[in-house]
Amino acid sequence: MKKYFYLFIYAFVLFWLESAFQQVFPRSYFIPQLLILFITAAAISRDLKEVVWLSFLIGFLGELFSGLYFGTFISSTLLAAAITYFMTRNITSQDISFGTAIALISAQAILLPLWAWIFNLIIAGLGLVVPPPFSEFYSWGILWRIVVNMVCFLPINRLFRIFFNE
Repeated sequence: MKKYFYLFIYAFVLFWLESAFQQVFPRSYFIPQLLILFITAAAISRDLKEVVWLSFLIGFLGELFSGLYFGTFISSTLLAAAITYFMTRNITSQDISFGTAIALISAQAILLPLWAWIFNLIIAGLGLVVPPPFSEFYSWGILWRIVVNMVCFLPINRLFRIFFNE
């Protein structure tokens, strides 16, 4: 039980940092997606059942400042966990190398905004709001997001392995 409390504290600190960055630098691609990186680190070393509930809780926490329709960030964290779990169990080894980390971070940086756009398009299809333009989710700045996420992923994954691998 203590392990889950420490997991939540670690995730909450990352949430606090990411939300502080969002307040100081709004709509910047230089802000790392710390909660997504936490879910990625968890999906590398944990089993699927634990990662699913953890990504749901982290997604719910991330919904507070996402600025998108409710459910977008929750489904994005679940998708990030699924991408990581699939890649580390079926395509690459579970031991993360630099190339595997680049592939994971790049896949998430490309697929998660696409999923957010599709999710918002579905919500807009209900006739409640105007559909968002594709350019709100994709631009050349996504390359900076990949670089910043890659730089931040390695320490987050290392700390996760130090504190939470028995």
